[in-house]
Amino acid sequence: MIESHKKNKIHFHDGHISVKRMAHLITIIVIPVLIIGLIAWYFLAFDEKKEKNNNTSVSTSTTIYNETDSWVKITDSEYGFEIRYLDDIFTKESYMANFQPYLSAELTGTKLISKFRVDLIGNQQCFYGQSGIGVVCKVSQEGGIAIVPMSRENLDVIVGEISKTLVPKEKEIAGKKAYFFEMSVEGEGEDSYYIEINETQGLMISRVYVDTFKPDAVLFQKMLDTLKFTK
Repeated sequence: MIESHKKNKIHFHDGHISVKRMAHLITIIVIPVLIIGLIAWYFLAFDEKKEKNNNTSVSTSTTIYNETDSWVKITDSEYGFEIRYLDDIFTKESYMANFQPYLSAELTGTKLISKFRVDLIGNQQCFYGQSGIGVVCKVSQEGGIAIVPMSRENLDVIVGEISKTLVPKEKEIAGKKAYFFEMSVEGEGEDSYYIEINETQGLMISRVYVDTFKPDAVLFQKMLDTLKFTK
């Protein structure tokens, strides 16, 4: 029976490694394995959490902009168009669109404004700007999606006047020629499409954004994709 091996300093007693040596071997072998395992678990858990967050983000976006969920149709038989909006986000309000100094008269239109803001408007307790001064709320002062049908003559006048200071981008919306303007001052402004329906009729659709409400640009584009002309 071997009692000692001096070179390797491993001691045997009755065929077994000593308890002291066993503890030393465990320290050398097991602890590094545990450390490696913990590191691997951390990175796997991080990747899983990241993937979960990414999936949640995609799911939320898809739910909000699903083309069959809560979309309500606006129809104008006189001007021959229809467009849809999300009923969960917007409420439809009538308002008088002011195009001064280009036009002296106001035009009757529709503005889709935040449902959250409607109660405030009803109670006339809105606040604008940083001063905190309360004013009577008006739909015309709210951010939202403005839809204003108009005569082709008025459309041509507005486009002509704005074009003196801004260069329009010519686009095609639902098969019709349109002029696109981006106007912004200190974080407030509008993205507007002036659409030539026919020789006598026109249509403006605009994303109006202010401090109190800024309609999402992607959602605005989704709405434009639902625009159809029926005549």
